[in-house]
Amino acid sequence: MSVKNKQKAKNVQQIVASGSESQQFVLVGTYKKEPDQLKWIGKRHLYNYPLSVEEAQQPNAGWSKVKELWLYSGPKDKRHIYAAEFVGIKSRKDFLAEHPDYPKGGGKGHGDAYAVFSVKFKYQPTLDDSVAVVRVRDFAKRTPKIAKAIEAYQNGEALGCLLDCLPADLAPLPHNQLRVCEAAEQMNFFPALIKPLKSMKKYPVPRFSFIDLFAGCGGLSLGLERAGFTPLLVNELNPDALSTYLLNRRDEFPWLCDNNVSNVKDLVLNEKVLDGFRSSIKKDFGVDIYKGQLDLICGGPPCQGFSGLGIRRSYSVEKKQLPSNYLYQDMAFLVNKIRPKIFLFENVRGLLSSRWTDKGEKGEIFRDVLKTFRDIGAYHVRYKLVHAKDYGVPQNRPRILIVGLRKDIFPEPMGISDDAVLAGFLPKPIGGYPTIEELLSDLVDTRYVRGTVTNTYPRAPQNTVQKQLRTKRDGTVFAAGDAVSEMEYSNHSDYIVEKFTEMIRNGGEIPERFKTKKFAQKVLPRTWGKEGPTITACSAPDDYVHFCQPRSLTVREWARLQTFPDWYVFAGKRTTGGLRRAGNPREGLFDRELPKYTQIGNAVPVELAYNIGLNFVRLLEEVKKHVEGC
Repeated sequence: MSVKNKQKAKNVQQIVASGSESQQFVLVGTYKKEPDQLKWIGKRHLYNYPLSVEEAQQPNAGWSKVKELWLYSGPKDKRHIYAAEFVGIKSRKDFLAEHPDYPKGGGKGHGDAYAVFSVKFKYQPTLDDSVAVVRVRDFAKRTPKIAKAIEAYQNGEALGCLLDCLPADLAPLPHNQLRVCEAAEQMNFFPALIKPLKSMKKYPVPRFSFIDLFAGCGGLSLGLERAGFTPLLVNELNPDALSTYLLNRRDEFPWLCDNNVSNVKDLVLNEKVLDGFRSSIKKDFGVDIYKGQLDLICGGPPCQGFSGLGIRRSYSVEKKQLPSNYLYQDMAFLVNKIRPKIFLFENVRGLLSSRWTDKGEKGEIFRDVLKTFRDIGAYHVRYKLVHAKDYGVPQNRPRILIVGLRKDIFPEPMGISDDAVLAGFLPKPIGGYPTIEELLSDLVDTRYVRGTVTNTYPRAPQNTVQKQLRTKRDGTVFAAGDAVSEMEYSNHSDYIVEKFTEMIRNGGEIPERFKTKKFAQKVLPRTWGKEGPTITACSAPDDYVHFCQPRSLTVREWARLQTFPDWYVFAGKRTTGGLRRAGNPREGLFDRELPKYTQIGNAVPVELAYNIGLNFVRLLEEVKKHVEGC
């Protein structure tokens, strides 16, 4: 290295050390060819890093803070380090148009967009506490060791099993300072979640705090967050659903990448685990969850054993034999242990009529659940069967909600009714649900082809609802021509396309020659009847036919039925079926895959959660004013 470049490198390190940047981010990539293939970097002074559509939609996602490129060629010990400066995000098409002589490559591994960096000079980095790795690619071929580590990670083992596969250069870095690449469309990446660098400073005390149990992909949490709540700890057993939850919060709530637990039993049966989270939360936020300072615990234990669909798939196994049907007891244990100011239990309508055995009494399970929470003794407890359509959601979607308000904080509710809405524990209905056409018309691509993908918005938002769903976290709105994710179309057969076409033409009626004894799809109506929405989106994408095109809904359209915003991304497979989705309790197969459609179908609608959150905020603020006025 020349004296001039050495001085430049020293100056860069001095700038970082001076604190002008809170962290120095490093981008780690790989090349599987020999080092002489890297000469183009020095020639063009440009480097591109492939991104997925979801990554490109994130506002820079930390790319602007990248200061170094660590490029590996062939063996792990052959590294090339360059100082770098972020230029911007470019679509692959635009980038290659601007640089026609640039090595083009091909395949999924080259992404849909590029993060572009200007390469300044080559130098040796200094590993210290200010360095974090933004992404780590698979540095060599997928060896048996790496494949085994990936499998271990997916089975819930520690992140360290993946990090052990990294080059020796990165070994000095603590594991909590490494970001490992998420599961994505790109090839040769570790299928692990991006792990942001956790700040060492104390976070501001949240306005309202909560813990989400059995969180799924995060619909309930997202609504509460919109209402003003901050998640401090999350629990979700399924790795794909947890990945979805964390991917959408890694920038706004980075501590959740540490403050999460897959199995709720770890919180219930291992006191040290909960103690550890308590210590971390107290240190970072000044909230002591053992002293009643947490505002809310919410949760919806898995409902397959109570829902109508779950009952049909139970293979004649009694509900008392399904382990997931007792998870409400774990939630009650944690409510009793932590004593939040409010708790919210959510489940399907079928819980109200379910019985433990075929010979049991109708509704006995719900009575046991209600009694379990009331027996805590510290809460006023009320419940209500609510319908999502009453709170701005384009679905009927009935849900049973149990709410508890801590007696030492909240006054005794007026009257003796158990109705949580009449008691003020839950919000009154507000209506305001959109029609299907109002919800989805801006996503209709007249040029769509089955089995392909629409990558950009076909048109601008057509109404207020679409504008709201297309609003990014920074407040800007996706415009026509901007990238849109999760718009992959099912590759229906000619027979199915003809069937769906006839159904749309005949107002939803299935012509006689297409009728079968199995469950038949329904065409989503452009507008609702006088009773409003009658549908409930569950887990299968083929439940409903698009309102004007002969196809099932895309993942993005399915997410809109649950009022997820368009910036929300989903991890895992697009769909699956059979035992992988339903399980088989008779064979002891209780685990289920949660592809994207199922994650969305299992979620609490965001708009419903938002209105519930607003009501909880009102209750907490009223109590706060009363206390301050005394």
